Amino acid sequence: MWQILFNGKKVAYPVKAETLPLVLQENMIIASYQSTPYLIALHAGTVGKKGRCVVMPAQSGSGKSTLTAALADAGFSLYSDEITRLDYDGKIVPLPFCMNIKEGSWSVLENRYASLRHSAEYLRFDGQKVKMIPPKNPAKEEGEAAILLFPKYIEGNTTVIKKLSQCEALHRIKEAGYQLEKPLTSETFHAVLKKVINRPAYLMEYGSLDEAVAKVDALLDG
Repeated sequence: MWQILFNGKKVAYPVKAETLPLVLQENMIIASYQSTPYLIALHAGTVGKKGRCVVMPAQSGSGKSTLTAALADAGFSLYSDEITRLDYDGKIVPLPFCMNIKEGSWSVLENRYASLRHSAEYLRFDGQKVKMIPPKNPAKEEGEAAILLFPKYIEGNTTVIKKLSQCEALHRIKEAGYQLEKPLTSETFHAVLKKVINRPAYLMEYGSLDEAVAKVDALLDG
């Protein structure tokens, strides 16, 4: 069993060896996005081109990480697989840590990431097996949210995209999970509306990664 300390403070204990890398990375991500002032941290994958980003908030099991990895392989800059941090100017600071891929997506991504075949397996807190792959095409500069996209993998589904209202987008962000640096006040709420929610928002249900990548590319270019 292991424990993790940050600046002498215990942040995780007890941790089994097979979960240690995941817990260690999670605490590194938290320390990174909390190290400077931020408006909101979303449970979202984010990729971009030329600083224009597609932010993909989603609950666990939605296919968010799988799609993020496929987009990074397709040439998009990787800002984050897990946590997307926006500052008070609406800028997205890159947090390109390893991408955590659950067992169900290993075979789907092996043609894009050959290292998956031989990568070590780890256990998540919920018992699911995960492999970690290094960030591909990591972003080197801040970006700006151009689109909110809420992905949902449905096996065998033809890719369908639906425009969402701001109210629907706000509800889905709440479902996916978020954290604010400051308590939620009228001022904070309006800042989130202006810097995050006031973007074109879409629901995308997909069954093919190739189709999904092409649709995201077209959305960003459009």
